[in-house]
Order: sequence, then C-alpha cells, then structure tokens
Amino acid sequence: MKNSLFLSVFSFLLFIISSCDDSGGKATVTCGNDRVDQGEACDGNELGAATCESLGYRQGQLACTATCEFDLSDCASWGRCGDGILQDAVEQCDRFQLGFATCGSLGYHDGELACDEDCTYDTSGCEDAGICGDGILQSEFEACDTTVPGTFTCESAGRWSGNPSCTDTCEIDFSTCAGFCGDGEFNAEFEDCDPLVPVTTTCAELGTWYGEVGCTSGCGFDTTACREVEAIDLGPNSVYAIDSAGTAFGWGGSDGGVGQPVLQHYATPMPITIWPGLTFIDIATMDMHSCALDGNRNAWCWGTNASGQLGDGTTTLSYEPVAVRMPNSVYFTSITVGYDHSCGLGMDGTAFCWGAGSSGQLGTGGTGSSSQPNMVSMPSGGVKFTKFATGFQYNCAIGTDEQVYCWGRNDSGQLGLGNTTNRTTPMPVVLPGVSFTDVACGSASTCAVSTTGAVYCWGRNDTYQLGLGDNTIRLLPALRTEPAGIAMSTVAVGAGHGCSVSTTGRLWCWGFNNSGQVGDGTTSTVTTPLEISMPGNRLVQGLAAGTYATCVRLEPGQLACWGFNSQGQFGTTDLKVLSPVLVAGP
Repeated sequence: MKNSLFLSVFSFLLFIISSCDDSGGKATVTCGNDRVDQGEACDGNELGAATCESLGYRQGQLACTATCEFDLSDCASWGRCGDGILQDAVEQCDRFQLGFATCGSLGYHDGELACDEDCTYDTSGCEDAGICGDGILQSEFEACDTTVPGTFTCESAGRWSGNPSCTDTCEIDFSTCAGFCGDGEFNAEFEDCDPLVPVTTTCAELGTWYGEVGCTSGCGFDTTACREVEAIDLGPNSVYAIDSAGTAFGWGGSDGGVGQPVLQHYATPMPITIWPGLTFIDIATMDMHSCALDGNRNAWCWGTNASGQLGDGTTTLSYEPVAVRMPNSVYFTSITVGYDHSCGLGMDGTAFCWGAGSSGQLGTGGTGSSSQPNMVSMPSGGVKFTKFATGFQYNCAIGTDEQVYCWGRNDSGQLGLGNTTNRTTPMPVVLPGVSFTDVACGSASTCAVSTTGAVYCWGRNDTYQLGLGDNTIRLLPALRTEPAGIAMSTVAVGAGHGCSVSTTGRLWCWGFNNSGQVGDGTTSTVTTPLEISMPGNRLVQGLAAGTYATCVRLEPGQLACWGFNSQGQFGTTDLKVLSPVLVAGP
C-alpha cells in the first residue's frame, strides 16, 4: 500500500512539471526581466559592457528596444567611421569623402590622397612627390628644403654678408643677411654709396673736372652730372677750357680779358656766357685776344682788336665775345688764334683768316689787314685742309694729300721752305715720301707728326725748342730722334718749348724751362724729349703749350697744368709750378 501511494505522488508531480515546460527541454528566455539572457543583446537598462563607442560610433547614448535589441538611433546620429559621411570634428576622411584635403594642402607637391579604414589620411600616394621638410630639394616646387642651395647667397640677393636660411615653407629667408643697397647705411666694403646717404666723393676724385656725384639705385656712383675737360688752350697768363657739356671757361689774366664783361684777373674758371644754352666746341688764344666756336659752328672773339682780329667788322676792343662776321653759308669746324690775326677752318676744308696781314698770314696773296674773314687762297689740285695751326704771325695746315702747307712770317724759317722769305699763300713743305697727321705752330717754330709717329721740326731753335739736341736754326724739316720704340700722335709748340703725346698716351717735353714749363721739376733747359710723369700716372688725351706754360687733358677728363703761374690760374700760390698739378674746375 505504501508503495502504491509513492508511485501515485511521483506520477502527479511529473505531470505537473511537464505541464509547465513548453521549451522542448530548453532554458526559458524572458525579455524585460532586466537580465541579459541568452539570445538577448540587452534587456531594459542592462546593456552589458556595450556603448556607442564600443560599437564603432563616435559617441551617443546607447539604448535597448522592447525586443531586447540595441537601439542605435542616437549613436547613428553621431556617425561612425566607414559610413561615408565625413565627421569633421573626429574624422580626417571617411571612405571617399576627403573634404577639401589634397596632397597639396597637406604640404606634398603632388600625388593622389586616399582614406584609411580608420578614417585617417592615407598619404602613400603623395609621398613619392615629396613634401617640404623631407630634406630633398624638389626644385620645381621648393626654393630650398632644410638647407639652402649653394647658388643662393646673401651676395646674390644684394646683401653684403651673412648666410640665408630655409623657412618651414621651403622658401629662402634673406632676413638673416646683413646690409643691402638702399638700407640707409654706407658700407665702403661693398658699395660706392647709398642712395639714402649724402655722397661725399667728388667728381674730381673720380677723375673728371668738376660737378656733383650722385648715387644710383644700385649703390654705384652716378657721374652723369660730372663734367670733363674737352678742349684747352693757353695764353701767356690765361687758361681756356671747354667742358663736356659745351660750357666755355676762361681764367687767369690778359690785357684783352678772359671773356668777361670787365677786365679783371680770375684765379678760378669763369664761364663765358653769350646767351643761355649756347654751347661751344672749340676755343683758342695766344696773347691779347681769343676766339671760340659755338655749337652752331659760328665764331666769337674778344680782346684787343687794333688789326680787326676779332672779325666783327670793326677795330674796337671788346672784353666780351662779339660775333665774327661769318661768310654766307660758311660754318667752321675749328678755330685758331695768332698774335694779331685769327683763322677758321670751314666744313668743306677751306680756310678763312682775318686781322693783321702784314706778313702775309691771311693767305690771300697780299699783306693787307681785314676786320672780317677772307678765304685763304687754297693750294692747287683741289687740296683742302683737314687740320689747322696758327703761330705768331704765320699758319700751317695739313692738306687732304697729307702734306704740310705753311704761309705768313718766315724770319726764322718757320715755314720750312729752306729760306726766310715770307709767303702770302699756302706753300707745301716738301718732304718726299712722308705723310703727316698733325702740325703745331709756336712763336717761330713748327713741328709736325708723320703717319708713322715720327716728329719733324723746323724754324727758330735758340732755346732748343725743336728738341733736336742742339740750338741751331732749321730752315727745312729735321727728323727728331724719338726714344726707342716710341711713336707720337700729336704735338704742341709754345714760345720756346714743345711737347708731344705718344700713341700710348705718355707725354714728352723739351726746350726752354725757365718757369718749369717742361714739367720735369726743374728750371733747366731740356735739349731732347724727356718723359713727364702725370698725376696718378694717368694718360694724356689732349695737349696745349702756351708761352711759358703747358696744360694737358688727362683721362678720363681732368685738367693738369704747370709752368708760369702769375695769376694763380693753376690753383696754387707758386709763381712757378715745376711739375704737373691738377687744376680744379669751377
């Protein structure tokens, strides 16, 4: 009976259990019990360890649905890497979305930018093109990279010293260089001047005569306002010069004046003004009158005029320049002055003279005087003159046939004709086989330079003014012995001395030297040519010999003089200047 009761109870319980289990023998899942059961992502507020971030979203509030699945709606509003939507605040890129980024915007020079799976830039497609700062110079895109190429220096950028640097953007930075043209500081080691600093260097210090030195934008001297000496001539106590702007100057003293309105002696150059803007191209003097040729090739003269040597149609003295009565349609290329006559060379090579003619110096075939220009009786055969020189009362010229022609006074054989007879028309100086390029007349001595650079002299020679080594008069041209290997290009003759310039620009002088006019530092007579040193060893470009003085034009345009200095015209207080000195401009 007991056994039957036990079996009945067991069977009842088994029935009850079977009635409650509909899982087929599996565990029961109950969603909503706030417990994550098997098969649930979440349950109520129970999310396990999951968050928006752990599920790949940027941020947000993860929730659980009524079916115990994650509610991602808030997470999704913040985005996730790989959704193809660029979240600028937290992503560099997202799949194909790169924003405005390119290889170039990232500093690379070229290439194709991509996006990695973690939404960061994939620059592998940019790197082959290079980037500023990689130490590799990409000259197409960079001026420098880390270091500056050797071709770029402070000096190449117009700076004086230092070393340029390379910026983070691969540009050359010259701010580390010291000094530059126009910085307002003068640096003598690197620049002649600075445009912002007053220039203290003078035109004379740069080798010209006078003017004001400026400064170019490149910090070099601007010498456009500097004036050079172009033409010079000497009287017994006066000097005349024309500068490179065509302004004529006279200074010193003369009984005929120096081109100023009143008779006065001047120790410094005074401009000779006829009217504003009128320029000059040639100037000449000898004793008490002078003449100049203006830029229009008309002649002007001033000084004593007893013989009509001023050419204005009168015999009235004038301290100021008066216009020469030019023949119709005649214009001069050069002008010369003797003791009491004057001459001009026409543009066609025909000569004209005026003033005293007592020795036949006017070349008209007679001995009468004329107060206005008369045409010289030219040599036969159509010969014209190319160069003209005037002495005390005579003239010589170089013909188009390269021969010397002389006329006028001949008491010392200065015409080179073998006698002492005056001539009233041009006569050829016969020297077979020799051609000439230059001729000069003194008081009564003449020298000419041949086409080979040899010098022939003739005439008066009592003070060794012919440079032949003796003081014997020469009625015919005598070949002078020049220093070995020296060829001359031009010559000048004074009252008792002479000088010539070699083809290399060196000066040689000889003759009477009582006032230092030879320039060798003494007052001893020099019988043969002696080389004379110039200030700064400069070359000679022009030459004039006066009565007792000599002046030269030095390259590139200064004036140097020596000899008798009675009016202080050479810029010193010495009565006799024994060696060449630079003469200051106005």
